[in-house]
Amino acid sequence: MQRIIQSVAPMRDMFYKRACAKFLQQQKGRGVEIDDAGTVETLGEARTVVLDTALVLEGDERVRCACAPLAPCPAERLKKQPSWMMLTAAVALGCAEYAPLERFAQEMSFAPERMARQYPLVKRFAYDEERCVETTLHREGGALRAYTKGAPASVLALCDAVQEGKARALTDGDRDRALDAAALMEREGLTALAFATKTLADGEEIAESGMTFLGMVAVGDAPNGEAERYARTLGALMRPVLMTQDSPPEGLLRATGLVRPQAGILTGDAIALLDAEGLIEACDACDAFIAADERQRKRVASALRAAGRSSVLAIGDAACGDASVSFHGGAASVSIQGGPEMLASLLRGCRSFLEENGKIPTNK
Repeated sequence: MQRIIQSVAPMRDMFYKRACAKFLQQQKGRGVEIDDAGTVETLGEARTVVLDTALVLEGDERVRCACAPLAPCPAERLKKQPSWMMLTAAVALGCAEYAPLERFAQEMSFAPERMARQYPLVKRFAYDEERCVETTLHREGGALRAYTKGAPASVLALCDAVQEGKARALTDGDRDRALDAAALMEREGLTALAFATKTLADGEEIAESGMTFLGMVAVGDAPNGEAERYARTLGALMRPVLMTQDSPPEGLLRATGLVRPQAGILTGDAIALLDAEGLIEACDACDAFIAADERQRKRVASALRAAGRSSVLAIGDAACGDASVSFHGGAASVSIQGGPEMLASLLRGCRSFLEENGKIPTNK
């Protein structure tokens, strides 16, 4: 019996190698370059894909949302709100070389350079951690006007009026609406900046009180169209995990649709405190790993492999996977002239090939 087995095994391996060669050639005809048969097995057995967050974000920090003064709306619809001009003037005079605000002011036709000439800066009260606001005083005709920007709650605390077409008393309900809008922006991974203004009376020196609330703008990155494609096409086949050495806001990561509502987000500092067993447990509960250096990313990949008992693909970060995937060619284990849909088709093909050749159980 042993001799029969020994004689059959080489023949079986030969047939498998021929089948692999044919499969690789078929994939090449579809625009997919795979290194070798070992990579086919890695792809077919993979149950986790690690995505670099850069692949699913626009990578462009800008003003995404605004309130003028209390109703949130996309930035491009700001001009439909009653006090958009006063809010935009405050942004233009208070952008302080912050590129997203400068660009926003330009797009709204409030050029910061022109505004600075028309309303010259007289004095600046710099931001500090106690006040959480910054105030600038500008010459406006024969008077001085103060513009304050900062954290919404801190700016609202300085206000007793709101500019809604015209100025009126600020109510507790108005404060709640503004804070709710700011919280919504924060949940979407944006940073909300509130603005207020007042005209100083003759001889008045204290600017940060009795102000009029102008509204808010929200700055940040946003998911791109690829996030939805990855969630839709790969999510049905395997578990997507986000990983980056940067520190994107939690709301932004969740807005991609690739982080489960109940899943956690682990930082590099937390990864460093976990032993191997603890990290495996964390990998079961977390869908995003941020502020992680190269060594930490590799540790996470090993833990994901152990947690899922399967190989791990990496897209956008070749250092942390059993097979790396490139959608634009290059020195990678798998090069695909396509996108997530092509990768999903390839993964299904690899699984079917391995099942047909007895390498993995059917419906594993």
